[in-house]
Amino acid sequence: MPYAFETFRVDANNQAAFDRCRDVADLKPMDRLPVVLHGPQGCGKTHLLYAIVSHVRAHHPHTALAFVTATRFPQDVKNLIQNPAPIVGASSAILLVDQLDAFSDNASHLEALTNLFLDNGHRVVMAGRMHPDELTTVSQRYRSRLNAGQILAFDAKNAPAIEQPLVGDLVRDYQEENHRLREELLAAKEKADIASNKAALAEVNLAKLEEKAQQELEEAIQREQAETFQAVALAKEEIIRKAALEKAEALGKIESEKKDLQGELDQVRLLVNDLRHQLQSAQEIKANLNHELTRANQELSAILVEREEVAAMITRLEATVSELTEGRARVEREAAVREEALMAELKEAQARLTGAETENNELAQRMQDVLARIQQQTDAHQQAFAVQSREIQCLEQALVGALFEQGLTVSASQPDQSEPEIQAENVSLFPDRGQVA
Repeated sequence: MPYAFETFRVDANNQAAFDRCRDVADLKPMDRLPVVLHGPQGCGKTHLLYAIVSHVRAHHPHTALAFVTATRFPQDVKNLIQNPAPIVGASSAILLVDQLDAFSDNASHLEALTNLFLDNGHRVVMAGRMHPDELTTVSQRYRSRLNAGQILAFDAKNAPAIEQPLVGDLVRDYQEENHRLREELLAAKEKADIASNKAALAEVNLAKLEEKAQQELEEAIQREQAETFQAVALAKEEIIRKAALEKAEALGKIESEKKDLQGELDQVRLLVNDLRHQLQSAQEIKANLNHELTRANQELSAILVEREEVAAMITRLEATVSELTEGRARVEREAAVREEALMAELKEAQARLTGAETENNELAQRMQDVLARIQQQTDAHQQAFAVQSREIQCLEQALVGALFEQGLTVSASQPDQSEPEIQAENVSLFPDRGQVA
C-alpha cells in the first residue's frame, strides 16, 4: 500500500505524531484522546491517517473504522448518531477525521460523532491545518474537548518530503479493496445460505420427529390392543406422555437452534449491510478517482499543448535574439565608423576654431590699438582746440579793446559816420571769425 507507516519519512519534527498514530493503529491504551494533528498542507497528516487504515485492516480486521472529511461525510456514518448500537457494542473502533479546519455544514454531526466514539472509550484521530483554538465553525465545548487530548504540531520549515501515491497506485488500491469487499460479501452470502439451509434442515428434522413419534404411537397402540383395556390405557398414556416429552424436547432443541440460527442470520444481514455500505463507499471512491484521473489527463493534455506553444515561442525568441544580435553588431560597426568620422570632423573643427580664435584675438588686439590711437588723437585735438579757444578769446578781448579805442577816435574826427559802417569795418577785419567760432 502506498499509504503505510513504512513509506513515511520520520524525523524529529514528526516523530511524536508518528508514534501516537502507530499506537492508535496497534490498539494500545491511550491516556488522552483525541489525537489532533495540525500543520501546513503537504506535511504528512493525511498520510498518517491512511497508514492507520492500512495497518488496522491488515492486523485488526474486526476493528470498526470510520473515515470522514469536510467534503465526504457518508450517510451510514451519520446514521451512527441516531443508532449508536454498532459503536456501543464494538470491542474496538477508530474514528479518523481529515480537513478538520474546513468543516462547516457537517460541523454539528462531527461533534456528535466525536463525542459518541470518545464517550464509549474508542480512539479518535483528527488532522487539520489549524490549532483547535483557531476553529470557528464548532462550539467552545467541542474545542475544549479537543484541547483535552494530545495536540501534535508539524513544523512547516522542517516538514519531510512524503511519498505520495500516484493515480495508478490509487486505482490499484481501489481495485484490491473492491476485490476484498466482494470476497467478504460472497462469504457473507455463503454464511447466510448456510444459516437458511440449517433452518430448513431443522424444520425437516422437526417434521421427521413428529412423524416418527406418530408412527411409534400408532405401533404402540397396535401392540397393546391385545392387552387389557387398563393396560392398554396405561401404556397409551405412557407412550403419549413420552412422545409428548420427546416432542417437547425436540421442539425446544429446534427452537433453540432456530434462535441461534436467527441470531447468526441477523449478524450476517448486518455484515451484508456493512459490506454493502463499504462497497458503495468504494464505488464513490472509484468515481472520484475516475474523475480525478480524467481531470489529470485533461491537465496533462493542456500542459503538453502549452509545452509545444512554449517550445515554438522559444524558437521564435531565439530567432529574434539572433536577428537582434546581428543587428546590434551591425549598428555597433556603423556607430564605430560614424564615431571615427565625427572625431575627425571634430578635430578639424577644433583646429579651425583654434585658428579663428587666434585671428579674432589678433583683430581684437589691433582694434584695441587703433581705438587707443584714436582716443589719443581725440584727446590731443580736444586739448589743441581748448588752447585755440582760449587764444581766440584773448585776441577777441584785445581786439575789442583796440576797436573800442579806435572807434572813439574815429567818432571824434568823423562825426557824421554812421554806426552800421563801423560794424561793417569790424567785420571785414575778421573774415574767418565765424568759421573759427
